[in-house]
Amino acid sequence: MLTVSDITPESFNLSWTASNGDFDAFTIEIIDSNRLLEPMEFNVSGSSRSAHISGLSPSTDFIVYLSGSSGGFRTRAVSMIPFVHLPTCVCICPPVQSRHNFCQMS
Repeated sequence: MLTVSDITPESFNLSWTASNGDFDAFTIEIIDSNRLLEPMEFNVSGSSRSAHISGLSPSTDFIVYLSGSSGGFRTRAVSMIPFVHLPTCVCICPPVQSRHNFCQMS
């Protein structure tokens, strides 16, 4: 499951579930929904299951992509659209064709 919490006009917390020990790293890519700003990319340890995302432009909707890597291979990204100016979010979880399926609809 991919979850956004503690949303402010300029930041939010992102957390996810994944099998322990299956990932070397996770990549988080943040893109504004209008594609006008430079994308932001964060690489976090494979043992991490959360990240604080800050430095966002207020009143801008962003798309968050999360993918994991293991043994040099990267999983298909799952995405979420946290509405920074509203305390809600939408999770878009495509079917993943690998054993690294860390997005579960709930």
